[in-house]
Amino acid sequence: MLKSLIRLQFDVTGIRFAHSSVQIGYHHTELSNMKKLLGLVAAFGMSCLAPVIASASIINFGFETYGTATPTSCGGSCLEVKTSGTVTELTNNVPDTSTWTLAGSMKFYSGWLTDSTWSFLDNTGNNNLSGTLGFKFEDDELRGLYAITGGTGVFAGASGDGKSVISITSWFSGLPTFYEVGWMHVKTPPRAVPEPSTGLAFAGLLMLGFAAFQRRRADVTRS
Repeated sequence: MLKSLIRLQFDVTGIRFAHSSVQIGYHHTELSNMKKLLGLVAAFGMSCLAPVIASASIINFGFETYGTATPTSCGGSCLEVKTSGTVTELTNNVPDTSTWTLAGSMKFYSGWLTDSTWSFLDNTGNNNLSGTLGFKFEDDELRGLYAITGGTGVFAGASGDGKSVISITSWFSGLPTFYEVGWMHVKTPPRAVPEPSTGLAFAGLLMLGFAAFQRRRADVTRS
């Protein structure tokens, strides 16, 4: 009888041990599945947060310039002409900008343009433009040919071109004065912009996954 009771006790203990082992194995499997789920949620979230590439921006605007040109010798047959003035936008297509300060330099060797630079420096913000300039006569008018090579603000990474009609006179102090009316065609590169809706969706999924993980963890601790 005693032997039977001892054997029964061992059998019950064995069943309990086996049951505990099954529970531990079950919860271990659940934890592994939860880790996999969290990994999938994280991977999906990273794909949601991947930046969306916005299309390139095109900004066209008209402008007029009043300024002066100051010629100085740069040695031999070289003549450098520095220009300065105020550039006013005519079309209201550039946000937060209405006027720029013009700064330019042109070098002529034996009457031929050999080097030039120009910049529009924003007077009210950070929307600057810069590049090079050439000239040609067309329909008995002097035309400026702009090449855009850089910029800041809304013009960051800008490229493009522009044209103008230039009128030159001498008004005061013997300095050549010019008036210019033109048009700029500016292209800026596409920018990576996170999409808010997918970012919020990822945040929600991550919170759900974390809550499920905490619940499973609490179940394992109680067991």
